[in-house]
Amino acid sequence: TYDIPRHSGAYRYFRLRMTDKNNSGSWTFCLGGIEFYGTLFDKNLATTAVPITTTTAVNSTAKTTTAVNSSAVKGTVFTYSGKDFDKNGIVHHLMKGCTRGSGSYPIDATRISNAQGKAEDPLFNISGTCCTNNKISNSWWKFDFKDRKVSPTSYTLKHGYSKGYALKSWDLEGSNDDTNWSKLSTHKNDLSLRKSKTKTFSIPAHSGSY
Repeated sequence: TYDIPRHSGAYRYFRLRMTDKNNSGSWTFCLGGIEFYGTLFDKNLATTAVPITTTTAVNSTAKTTTAVNSSAVKGTVFTYSGKDFDKNGIVHHLMKGCTRGSGSYPIDATRISNAQGKAEDPLFNISGTCCTNNKISNSWWKFDFKDRKVSPTSYTLKHGYSKGYALKSWDLEGSNDDTNWSKLSTHKNDLSLRKSKTKTFSIPAHSGSY
């Protein structure tokens, strides 16, 4: 698990993008699991209503109207315990009631191309899972939180394959429109995911919401 220094961004989309070949010298992207910690903003959750009161004159009589600020969104904090995939993370929280293979999940996962496994398999963090894609340069894996946003403080990756092909150089990126991406974390020649290991990473401080 990797710590993410404090920042002000909240994102709907996250993308892992390879910037160089893996530790076996190919562009094959193996991913066995992913988790995020931080604040989850869910517009479907009830919030403390913030009343907005306006007064207008109608036929010389004051009329008061009260509305609720619909932009108020409740945030729930998920804290990393120090143990990778501790079931305290945002992905586990959202996916714990889901059935693998059902095809309907609160998080959508896609990748640059389909090969072994399914794009959503890393969301279930199942031991031995190895989801690869074809050997395409700058391969990526993307996660869409749909009507939610995440302001991350750390994120965890699991390689999930014991015969090499571990990520070595990659970026974690965030976006709110699936077009304009902001780089949140950069890793170069990072060999911490070898031999099916997991790791929690940090993201340099940044500003803005994407």
